[in-house]
Amino acid sequence: MRCPHCLIGLSPDLDRGVTCTVCRSCRGTWISGKALERLLARCEGRNGDAPASDNDAISRLSEVVAGSDSRGELRCADCHTPMIKERFDPSIPVLVDRCPACDYIWLDAGERELLLALHYQFLTSDDPAIANKRERIERLQELQRVPLPGTRPFDVGTDSVNTLLADGPRLLKLLETRRISPDISSPLIDRSLSSFVDFLVGLRGHSF
Repeated sequence: MRCPHCLIGLSPDLDRGVTCTVCRSCRGTWISGKALERLLARCEGRNGDAPASDNDAISRLSEVVAGSDSRGELRCADCHTPMIKERFDPSIPVLVDRCPACDYIWLDAGERELLLALHYQFLTSDDPAIANKRERIERLQELQRVPLPGTRPFDVGTDSVNTLLADGPRLLKLLETRRISPDISSPLIDRSLSSFVDFLVGLRGHSF
């Protein structure tokens, strides 16, 4: 497997017990979405795994990321699908390159360490602005735990009005959450809302 940035071979690496691969040339990291979730969970201060998250450390890492960030289109090292830039986690203001087909993540030099530092800071900070955002994200995650019809497309031919009545209130709550928290993003919720709107459009002119 080759680095999506400089196209040389990747080398295996281990961070807090989580397996990934790294490029020895550009110092980027290739990691699955599931593995990155485990890595974030393991940096929460248990067993001495907490990353340095003071403002000086974050400032230094931000400078590294600013100088290494891939601005051109990258292709997945596994399936060669064009990758998209998005936040991996709504609480972390770092854009990563993600393959929409196989859910692998490319982290440019410094992004892995910056993700961990910002995640730990977000969980532990007493700053009122961060605490407020933490509360809003917890509300969003509560809504995400409810099974949503957006995990599959709505279909006018098979979805009944009863489905609309049952799921509509939850989706309206999601719309309200997005209205008051436009800075918080969730791919699952975005897909749910988009599918819900498509379903409503499809209802026009349909008789039951």
